[in-house]
Amino acid sequence: MSTKALYGILSVGIVGVLFAGIAYQQGWFSSQPGAQNADAKFGKGDQDVEKLGPAPDGFQWVGGVLRPDSDVMPQEPLELPDIGDQSIGKRMGRSPEIDPNTNADTRSVAEALAKPEKFPERLSPAFPAKPFDLDGFKADPKAYLTTVEPGRIWQSLEKAEGVSQLSRQSPLYQTLIQGETVALRVKAIPGAPVTFHSFDLGHFENRLTTTSVQAGDDGIASVNFTASGGTFGELNILAASPQTSGQVNFVVKVGLPAVAAAR
Repeated sequence: MSTKALYGILSVGIVGVLFAGIAYQQGWFSSQPGAQNADAKFGKGDQDVEKLGPAPDGFQWVGGVLRPDSDVMPQEPLELPDIGDQSIGKRMGRSPEIDPNTNADTRSVAEALAKPEKFPERLSPAFPAKPFDLDGFKADPKAYLTTVEPGRIWQSLEKAEGVSQLSRQSPLYQTLIQGETVALRVKAIPGAPVTFHSFDLGHFENRLTTTSVQAGDDGIASVNFTASGGTFGELNILAASPQTSGQVNFVVKVGLPAVAAAR
């Protein structure tokens, strides 16, 4: 190709680009039906917008461009139910206050709060629970079950021949509306203690986030978990028994009553 021919092609290309830019600025091209650019009509931009006058029925001026109402207005009124104060704190509520004398479980925690240096294992799963004493448990199951120790969820036997494994007997995933209750069940061995702990609020029948129960003759241990005030989102609950191997987890998703009503 000759140099002259190459210059000719470049010249045509440059002119085409310039034409396209001018045409775009002047509003000669529009992807919207019925659109009309004010600059194309008056050629002086914003200073002439006042000369446009009222928009025809069914159209509106938007930045000097005539647009159909359907481009800038909703086709149907948007109706949402009144669900009250939408601040997350107001909607979630607050965790209910608990009387320390509600039951033996709450009394054990109140005692630990009064003397945290003496009973730290009753306050958090971060503290190791006392070693499990099978003979002591058999002699007085109630004393074990009514003493709250969240760290028991870390106590279980190693897998070995003849050792039963803790298994889930209710669904892994549950969905609740705040205020509702669900039963969580696991299978251990008959008469074994099983501890359940919620890492994310809510409470069991003892009104606390940790509870220990004894499995029945069928090996099933069951607890009722309530999504109480202040509880919202995805909750993680763990269960374990010192007489079986492994742990069992549950995931409970808690929604707010007002949000559920809005759907």
